[in-house]
Amino acid sequence: MVEQLTLNQRVEGSSPSRFTINEAASLRRLFVCCCLLARKCYDKLDMRTSNITLLKKIAHGLRNTKAKFSTADMLANEIGIMPEKIQEACAEYNPLVKIDFGFDLKGMLPLIDARLSELAAQAKPARKLITKKKIAPYNSVVEFIYDRMTFGGIVDKTLTLKDDELRMIRRLAGDELKSRRAQTKNK
Repeated sequence: MVEQLTLNQRVEGSSPSRFTINEAASLRRLFVCCCLLARKCYDKLDMRTSNITLLKKIAHGLRNTKAKFSTADMLANEIGIMPEKIQEACAEYNPLVKIDFGFDLKGMLPLIDARLSELAAQAKPARKLITKKKIAPYNSVVEFIYDRMTFGGIVDKTLTLKDDELRMIRRLAGDELKSRRAQTKNK
């Protein structure tokens, strides 16, 4: 019976190790795969976007503290957010924040302000609101659909509604539900 040489016997000629040569190669492959996965996960973490409201709260808290030195725990007590969340948000600017619990966050205030100004520049325009004037001609969803989706009394199934029209239908449906609830309460 042929014995498999262990890694240590092959290299140094010492006593047998726990892994055979075949197992060591598969462990190396596993290690390489784990490193690649970790790198992909780290890249995804770097690509994440900051929560603008959380950053605003952190910046406001750092500006309003009278202390010269502010840690995540001290800031958490002031603004009412968990220290772990603060550390996650600030780790984007300096990864030592997660490791060192005594890290001074006041030095990161210019970086946070710069990021907030970038996010403010990228802000999406507000969508148009559905007012009562737009909905006034229609008493119900059925009237809206009849007016907008029928041609000569036949419903056009190929017609696609715009986002504003869908919001109008949602608003009309909500109004109908409110009126029905009010009628059931009165009975």
